[in-house]
Amino acid sequence: MLKYLQGYGPASAQDFMCWSGLLADEAKKAAGDILFELAQVHVQPFEKNLWILKTDLKKLERIDAEEKTLPYLLPRFDPLLLGHKNRLRTIEPAFQKQVYRKAGDVAASVLINGRVAGTWNYKKTKRKITIFMNPFERIDKESLIDLKRLANDIGTFMKAEQVELFLDQVSM
Repeated sequence: MLKYLQGYGPASAQDFMCWSGLLADEAKKAAGDILFELAQVHVQPFEKNLWILKTDLKKLERIDAEEKTLPYLLPRFDPLLLGHKNRLRTIEPAFQKQVYRKAGDVAASVLINGRVAGTWNYKKTKRKITIFMNPFERIDKESLIDLKRLANDIGTFMKAEQVELFLDQVSM
């Protein structure tokens, strides 16, 4: 459980059981073995407290919740999207089916301020990469600038000479 919480905390016992495949008794034993290293925190919108490592709690307390974070383009099946049973921490229920698709497919996702704000994919030819983003809601100018930079970084990584970024205007 220690390694799980290092990567996915704060989290619930149910999150850990879902991720690990352990049964409730096994999960309780794992938590009991490291109980002295754990703290409980209340995170909105969860009704019950979640577990976090005490060392991570100190880091969490220093974070300014109002400060914007950089956007990310998460790949398909990113661990952030798979590490919790309850997905409310990262995505609105109305958009979950667009990310968590049939047959266990998990879409590449646009993350803005720690929340899934859309999906993305790409098409690559020999010299060009075209990145398509389907935002769920309007994207602010600052985030859009950062997303364009990320698209260019992907183009550089994939050795594309040209990078194009298309946003689904219907969602805008």
